[in-house]
Amino acid sequence: MPRLPAVRIRSDVLRKVAAGLEPLQRSGSSVDAGLYTPSRSQSVYAEMQSTALALAAAGETVIVDATFLERAVRTAFRSAAVAAGVACVVLHCRASESTLRSRVENREREGGDVSEAGIAVLEAQQKRFEPPAADGETVTVDTEAGVSLESIERALRAAFA
Repeated sequence: MPRLPAVRIRSDVLRKVAAGLEPLQRSGSSVDAGLYTPSRSQSVYAEMQSTALALAAAGETVIVDATFLERAVRTAFRSAAVAAGVACVVLHCRASESTLRSRVENREREGGDVSEAGIAVLEAQQKRFEPPAADGETVTVDTEAGVSLESIERALRAAFA
């Protein structure tokens, strides 16, 4: 799969490394337990933020890959970026519930992905998700038909124009 010209910080990887696991190793954690307690999630987001800001300060383009379910967490990231003089936009990838379920089921069946999020996690995330505000700092991309790198790159370039 082609990649955007950016450093990707993936919450799933940081979470596992912090726990002493290999990225593809399964933790056996359930929703809100083990590696996914609120305090661990808070630590992971803090690490992603500091790493992203350090990389951006060094001139790198950074993608922070996480769910960002809560509006307050997205706002905190954006505020830290603005304070550091770094351009920041939230990329909201949207698809129907049936498409998301299918993708999660396929990922679980195929294996080989760092994410441990199954259907129970998807359902919990959907209940907690706070949609982004129409603030001009969020780019929404419809991924129902699949992820098009070109459409994502176009949307991001337009947001930074």
